[in-house]
Amino acid sequence: MDRTTAFAIGIMLLVASAASAQQRPPRPVDLADVQIGKAFPYPPFAAGAKDTMGNLLGYYVFDAPNAPDSTLPFSQFQVAVNARSHVVSHVRAMRAYSELKACTAAFRSIAAFVQTRFGIHWEPSGATSVDKTSGDIRVIAGCGYPGQSPYPTLDLQISSVSQAEEFDELRRKRFAR
Repeated sequence: MDRTTAFAIGIMLLVASAASAQQRPPRPVDLADVQIGKAFPYPPFAAGAKDTMGNLLGYYVFDAPNAPDSTLPFSQFQVAVNARSHVVSHVRAMRAYSELKACTAAFRSIAAFVQTRFGIHWEPSGATSVDKTSGDIRVIAGCGYPGQSPYPTLDLQISSVSQAEEFDELRRKRFAR
């Protein structure tokens, strides 16, 4: 057997073992149910694999499909997981709209969720953005035109303040000049 064939077989075995390690197929998770500071409902595909960027930054990021019956108006969202503690440190969801009126209506709809879930209140009428903190949770949300986009985009970010500080400190230590 030549080296190329041996390498190809090794890669296939690695992928097969990683696939068998995935116990149950992940299903869409409702963004409204994801909890900052708790484990994500599904483990990483290759839990023991090394993630160089995750080790350097202190967290790893992946996209997750939002549950189709979610009360939040997003089809998918990003999840950042603390590489040390393996808990969700940050979630972010974005959705583009063809008109600002639809974007601001969706912005108003997430205000009730944020108030109920995190105790963060803002008066969404007339406002198109918010940046508020309650305890360890920071919520940034808004409608705007990112970059030169002609489409208004609803952006929702929910993060742990203490974990953001932990990641900043880790980067300062690792990349100090």
